[in-house]
Amino acid sequence: MRVACIINPRAGRRPHAEHVIAGLRSVASRHGWELRTVTTTGPGEATQIARSLVPASDIIVAAGGDGTAHEVSAALVGTQVALAVIPCGSGNGFARSFKIPLDPLRAIHSLVDSEQISVDVGTVEGRHFFATAGIGLDAEISRRFAAGNHRRGIWPYFRHGFAAWVAYCPQKVIIQSGNMSLSAKPLVLAVANTEQYGGGAIIAPGASPFDGLLNITIVEVSSFLRLLIAFPRLFTGSLDRSPLVRRMTATEFTIHRQDPGPYHADGEPFDGPAVLHFSVVPHALRLLVPRGKYPG
Repeated sequence: MRVACIINPRAGRRPHAEHVIAGLRSVASRHGWELRTVTTTGPGEATQIARSLVPASDIIVAAGGDGTAHEVSAALVGTQVALAVIPCGSGNGFARSFKIPLDPLRAIHSLVDSEQISVDVGTVEGRHFFATAGIGLDAEISRRFAAGNHRRGIWPYFRHGFAAWVAYCPQKVIIQSGNMSLSAKPLVLAVANTEQYGGGAIIAPGASPFDGLLNITIVEVSSFLRLLIAFPRLFTGSLDRSPLVRRMTATEFTIHRQDPGPYHADGEPFDGPAVLHFSVVPHALRLLVPRGKYPG
């Protein structure tokens, strides 16, 4: 079996690159894998590396955080090459969504007894996303993180999230899907292919990457106290039961904003037009998961 591993040495848990390489070499030697490892040097590089490795690989491993998994996945959509993930980041939402062990060495050993599944992929403005995308406060937080050299993790996210919330000015949006139209003035508008953001934050309880649907979660603007009361639901899988939340599903839709602005795809921020187009591509990505661990 031909296995390539793309390692991001700057992901949340450091140092990890040497341990990942040593662990993979040990497993590859025992099981007769043909292994190649490549280390990235900057943002966005993993996609180009993965594209170059596709013709000579059966599996490409993304060793890093959710950003690394996102970049590698983008090169594998629509190919016969499977993605494997070794979580080395701070949030690791991708690994959490698919029951991949959060310890990097355990994740490496789980590759030996894994199974291949096909999962849906979302698109926004032609960009792929695999967990969540969206506009609103979370897009603004992603933009702030990308603008500076901020340490990743749940507490820095809260700190910068609070600063973004204080400065954030929500705008009215209209969501259109077929003959259906919904207007809102959201604090957060998340479009989810899986349940989780990362760090155990469940933004779309029940969302499935196997059903050919995107789940839209709208968190309405409200007082700080009401938002504070609703906040724990984000980590208990009950956000959908909050009176501040509205949800809908669709295969394709547009979001009409008053002005252009930021959006994010798997936590990576981009500048976007006032009208954003979303759609889902069913069963577009092959993924390795621990055998029998994921119910899909």
